[in-house]
Amino acid sequence: MIGKPKKLVIHQGDIFILDSKQQALLKFDSKGKFITKIHRIGKGPGEYIRISDFCIDKKHDQIILLANGRDLLFYSCNGDFIKHINLGNLFCHFLTYLEDDNILLYSETSEYRFYHYSHKDKKIIQRNIKGNDFIQKTGMGHLYTPFFQNNDDSYSFTDIYSYKIFNISSKEVLCKSLDFGKYSYKIEKLPLDIGKNSYKEHYLKLASEGKYALNIFYFFETSDYTFVSYLFDRRTQTSILDKKSKNNYRFDQYQFPEVIYYKDDCLHGLVEPLSIGSYIPKGFEIDTFNVNINDNPVVITYQF
Repeated sequence: MIGKPKKLVIHQGDIFILDSKQQALLKFDSKGKFITKIHRIGKGPGEYIRISDFCIDKKHDQIILLANGRDLLFYSCNGDFIKHINLGNLFCHFLTYLEDDNILLYSETSEYRFYHYSHKDKKIIQRNIKGNDFIQKTGMGHLYTPFFQNNDDSYSFTDIYSYKIFNISSKEVLCKSLDFGKYSYKIEKLPLDIGKNSYKEHYLKLASEGKYALNIFYFFETSDYTFVSYLFDRRTQTSILDKKSKNNYRFDQYQFPEVIYYKDDCLHGLVEPLSIGSYIPKGFEIDTFNVNINDNPVVITYQF
């Protein structure tokens, strides 16, 4: 049923998965039983050509799809179409819902990166952070959503191929930079004027050397923990900082799944059954999970 999962969100116990292969949003209950899906390819009311992202409006209990780069399509959580908002000339790639009825839009090709759309005022009310020079010159953008929700209704945003982390709320956008010490690569050395293909070769060479921490894939932060996933020593690694004890735990024996959602001190990710062994810590017997290699992707939950 699931072709290529791109995003996972849990809302009121139900699991919502964006399938980029089917161009559909699938809904399951907490035990994995299929409930319904939104799959409306076309040009009529409530229809779309392509979905790039989705989010849940928790206040109004609605699904918001970012379709065709310029359209916001609203549905009930049962899949019933409600309304359509067109963003005009603004082309966006990802979105998330903020408090105060604001929708945060992210664009990789516009003058600014972040646009706050007011549901109440029906217009863009705020623009933040100039466009990403790296993406515009190399054409290499985010494959998955760069927004990760924290416990306090704010969001962390990972800046591609840099160490910058933006903390975003409905009121402000704050930027900080992660420091890997001697393992940090000086971002200003990136040769942005050599073209996309040449940059790929340069980046692959850096990655194969394994000397630097590259690409912040995921970043979550709570009052107790900081979770960051990155590329180092030729493989994906994860560090979790316990803020109270100041202990930093680095996991390099197994990976965390790519499509990750953070909620209630838990990480939720999707993984293909054939690869599940790479994502289960030692001490767990995979057979006890009753997973068949022909099954749909499996939701794995990690609790801090």
